[in-house]
Amino acid sequence: MYFRQYWTDDRLVELFEQIVEATNQSSNSVTLGSDYLDLIWTPDIFWLDAIDVTKPGVVSESQSMTLDQNGSLFFSTRLLAEFRCEMKLKYFPFDIQQCTVCFESCQFQF
Repeated sequence: MYFRQYWTDDRLVELFEQIVEATNQSSNSVTLGSDYLDLIWTPDIFWLDAIDVTKPGVVSESQSMTLDQNGSLFFSTRLLAEFRCEMKLKYFPFDIQQCTVCFESCQFQF
């Protein structure tokens, strides 16, 4: 699955300006390489009913980041995920299963 997140961090406006100046781009957004991932704060996401969540071991990059001039960051990553789901088999094989995937922050409660 692709897990995508979007947030705004005002501290990234300066980074955007530095990248645009260093690369002589005139754009409203820049794509960041994976080397920036350790330098940028990302939300600490926890899946409540996850049995296993891993990044696939592929040759190509499994994540991307796009930074806008106002400090908004779009982060997309490819994951392999297995979730716990209660199955209702009353009308087997004609039943339809619906599983809810819930996630939250590890540190913050809303």
